[in-house]
Amino acid sequence: MYAERLDRKRSRLSVRSKTREYKKKRREQREKRSSKVRQLENREGVQYESGLGWNENSDSPVEIPPPTVRPEIKKVTPTTALKKVTIDLETSSRGILIFFTETTIIC
Repeated sequence: MYAERLDRKRSRLSVRSKTREYKKKRREQREKRSSKVRQLENREGVQYESGLGWNENSDSPVEIPPPTVRPEIKKVTPTTALKKVTIDLETSSRGILIFFTETTIIC
């Protein structure tokens, strides 16, 4: 039963894939994908290139930049009396556009 269903499905696909419309649609989809990749690569640079590998005989050495020095942290002591302030922000979204719906400041 399963094998018969699979055979029918395979034969329908075989008949359909030999039609002119199917081949035309497949070619258009391939061209659409390749144009999309071309547009992305023009905008962002090449994403994938076949045949790349590690070249151990490379003549140009890669320079590693020196490590960055961490800034010195100084402890600051307040000279006047300070008050603790708590700010509570309520937002309406998690996306790019965030709107503040409620702001609470407690001194």
